[in-house]
Amino acid sequence: MKKNYLNSTLIIFFLTINLFAFATEPKKNQKTCFQENKGQISDQNFKARPDILFSGTDGELVYHLKNNGLSYQLAKVMSSKKTEKSVFNFAKQSSGPEIESLSIFRIDINWLNCNINATISKGNALSGYDNFYFESCPQGALEVKSYQEITYKNLYSGIDLKWYEKNGALKYDYYISAGADYSKIKLEIKGAESIHIN
Repeated sequence: MKKNYLNSTLIIFFLTINLFAFATEPKKNQKTCFQENKGQISDQNFKARPDILFSGTDGELVYHLKNNGLSYQLAKVMSSKKTEKSVFNFAKQSSGPEIESLSIFRIDINWLNCNINATISKGNALSGYDNFYFESCPQGALEVKSYQEITYKNLYSGIDLKWYEKNGALKYDYYISAGADYSKIKLEIKGAESIHIN
């Protein structure tokens, strides 16, 4: 396995090993989906994170869905340098920038007083599956499926929360049944310097 060595300015609050590549090498055509966690997701110390139910990325933003909220992660390259590689020992070809310093920023959004035992409804599964062998799952996390959408049923009484992709971006909608009290939806936001509605 190739190791990445970054200098001491690297800030890591929350980093999953299998999503590190998404954070450092964004893919503009990355399909937004929700990959189930079967043990492959870990923190920066290679400890399993069973509290994370689904993870994904849109190529730039990494997200983790839990039973009581979600986390967003963004990476910012602080410094990089151009690198070259030899091609058949004849000529040097640019292989793109090499990251020297990377900062990762995280925002946690917790649903206050929610039903942490909400039923999770999985939308259509994408074709295929992934297998992972990491330190957090040495026996393997096998046949890991990804889904087009995820719905939390009865997250609050009479209120469902649906996560899905629209025009390449991560979206969510609250579905409120007749007579349900929408004011029960309360969010605790951690990690943001300021919050505003646009």
